[in-house]
Amino acid sequence: MGAFYNCPNLSKITIPSNMKIILPHTFDQCTNLKEIKFPVNENNITNISVIENGAFNHCTNLTDVTIPEGVIYIGSYSFNYCQNICDIEIPTSVKKIESSAFNACWLYNKGTITFNRKDDIEYSEIMLYNDPWITICVPEESKEMYENCFALFRSWYHDHEIELITFKSKD
Repeated sequence: MGAFYNCPNLSKITIPSNMKIILPHTFDQCTNLKEIKFPVNENNITNISVIENGAFNHCTNLTDVTIPEGVIYIGSYSFNYCQNICDIEIPTSVKKIESSAFNACWLYNKGTITFNRKDDIEYSEIMLYNDPWITICVPEESKEMYENCFALFRSWYHDHEIELITFKSKD
């Protein structure tokens, strides 16, 4: 298990600036964890490139997750059963999201996932498994790509309602 596995008294963490990878299950079962501070430089870019499988699994009190620029990979079950997450922001640097990365976050009726990447992202069809009724925000110029991305998801889970909305990119 991970270094801080099942630490119920851990409520806030600041990831060290020299860390490059958050190892599998590092904060798994930290049920009172409410806040994660990722280290960023003056350009708001982190040294962390990988969030491994189950890194924040069952962190049931997390509410907002802003993954900083610099992260390129989000592993399976990274934020599995983080039941109180309301909003997730995925930066342009993320190139791959594994299966069930945000499984059972229960974003429905309250949640938004914002994807900032304009070109292809490698994803698992079930990265949002068990998360019906969510809003997904994507760059305007990438709407078609993301519609195709989530079309398969919609066809598998007919009872899921995904609202896809667009925004103008910053660049």
